[in-house]
Amino acid sequence: MIINELRPREDYIYIRALTSIRNSLDRLLPPASLPREYLIAEPPENIDADFSYPLSRERVALSDQEKIAKEVSESLSRDLGLSATVQVTAGYLNIKLDSNQYTSEFFREFSSMGDSYGTHGNIRLKIVVEHTSANPVHPLHLGHARNSCLGDTLARLLRFYGTNVETRFYVDDVGRQIAVLVYGLSKLLDEGKSIDTLSSGWKIDHWIGKIYALTNLLVEMNALKKELKNASDEKYRELIGKQDELVGEIARLRDEVPEAFEVLSSKIMQDEEPEKEIARISILYERGDRGVASQYRHIIEKVLQGFKETLERMNVKFDKWDWESDLIWNGEVERILSQARRSPIFSSVKGSEGLDFSLIINEKVKIELNIPKEMEIPPLVLKRSDGTTLYPTRDIAYSIFKFKESKADYVINVVGKEQMLPQAQIRLALYALGYPDLAKRLIHYSYEMVNLKGFKMSGRRGRYITVDELIQKAEEMAKIELERRNRNLDEIQSRAISEKIGIGAVRQSLVSISADKPITINLEDIINFEKNTGPYLQYTYARASSLLRKAEEKGESFAGISEDIDPITWRIIRKESAFPYIIYKSAKELKPEILVAYLGELAQMFNKWYDTVPVLSDPEPSSRRMKLQLVASTRAILKNSLYILGIEPLEKI
Repeated sequence: MIINELRPREDYIYIRALTSIRNSLDRLLPPASLPREYLIAEPPENIDADFSYPLSRERVALSDQEKIAKEVSESLSRDLGLSATVQVTAGYLNIKLDSNQYTSEFFREFSSMGDSYGTHGNIRLKIVVEHTSANPVHPLHLGHARNSCLGDTLARLLRFYGTNVETRFYVDDVGRQIAVLVYGLSKLLDEGKSIDTLSSGWKIDHWIGKIYALTNLLVEMNALKKELKNASDEKYRELIGKQDELVGEIARLRDEVPEAFEVLSSKIMQDEEPEKEIARISILYERGDRGVASQYRHIIEKVLQGFKETLERMNVKFDKWDWESDLIWNGEVERILSQARRSPIFSSVKGSEGLDFSLIINEKVKIELNIPKEMEIPPLVLKRSDGTTLYPTRDIAYSIFKFKESKADYVINVVGKEQMLPQAQIRLALYALGYPDLAKRLIHYSYEMVNLKGFKMSGRRGRYITVDELIQKAEEMAKIELERRNRNLDEIQSRAISEKIGIGAVRQSLVSISADKPITINLEDIINFEKNTGPYLQYTYARASSLLRKAEEKGESFAGISEDIDPITWRIIRKESAFPYIIYKSAKELKPEILVAYLGELAQMFNKWYDTVPVLSDPEPSSRRMKLQLVASTRAILKNSLYILGIEPLEKI
């Protein structure tokens, strides 16, 4: 997943140095399969160099190594005006720069750009990021938390870099799940009470989630009772085991919502055919029946109210909320069906209307649309025999809608890995129906699931850890740790800071690992002030802020260059100068984990420096001013990065 149009801003000193080294290597060496700047890195601490490149990968003859070293040195001098000593040792090209020249240029850049340091500037590129888009039948849970944090962080990262970003939430209000919820709630509302009255004392989406799960279980039990009457002996024993499991799940929910249980159990178990009623409700809603539509929208708006409270707490906001049903009612879905019927790949799939991709799929198309080579693509059913559409059909219409309404260059769908096949089918459908460019610019940002150790989730059965519960647990642990470290805080201060630390811990943890890897959250690990966590970054920011406040009180200047730069200070300067490149690489490759890893390294370096290198007590004025300028740049980089991660900076901890 790459945004090809993103390019590095070439006037940053670090990027100019990389470019100069890369160009020298490209001139003297055969073409490489991987961009050479990806392999230019900071060597280990025991190597007296600032940049290193593995020439051993290139199989360079010993006689040519000296020529390459000389060319790189001359190129840096010619292109950047930087003096450099370049040597080849043990197969590595090691480059040592003039620290004073480089530092002077870095601070000049930083001073001129201020808070915008690291950005590219205004890029003429519009990107839509659609994320979270949870089914409005229960509260947001752990899986949605990762989706929200990834989507919001991607949007913030791309926006910070300079692209025009729009975020969207797709309200999935069509299909059986919503119909089950409406069916169950209609039984309760028959009693003449309102949702607000029935859910008194609950956060609204939490209560509705219980009703949805209880309705599902009772509908399942209703069907099971009928099946038991006609079951053979062997099947009967199997069904009894299933019934015992259902009874246990229902009993758990009965204890949580006893009044609702009494009504629902009575009415649903007496219903002759709940599934027929659920299907009837679903069909009426798709057809735009006013009474059913009004009931649906009222219920869903209540769930969205709960979603918005949770998301706001997580520092997540959306520019647009799009309703799936609107795509049906305004004719967008029917237009897709009409186009499909005229397509050469239109076919009958199991007696229903569909698309047969075998007529167009090949290796070239898979590469163009970023579909795994080994993935088998079955035909796509567009419309059932009862006239209702399937969600991939509606997603095709929604994809076109997102591109056209927003005039986007790219649309990024943050959707779980289990949806890889439907997402691939959507891109293929766009490709086949005359939208090949949109298909190529529709990105499925796939992510693996997130778990809490020892807990198995099931939304249908009401078993999940909600985002609200996760945040609450993180805040409680943060409060304990905070009060252990700072006993001078009053209760109000402690609670306010703990909330920001807890949310920061959750957000950082959910984007710190590559999206294609599963995460198991351990709350003790993420509330840790000693390693790369959200709280550690907030703590580092607070330390930098505290030092700058003390310097301001003393009337110190924050600008200057010292001729004597110690090794630890020089390492931090090099690391900070890489920030614009890290932002570029993270944005282009859509990998916020690159930024997170960088921040962990920078924070660790800074804290070691803070503890071992004198700053305000440095007797040399020029050295003291330079170090304070370094503290200011560290603070600015952390502030911008915390914004990207959706974490609130803390001036004091």
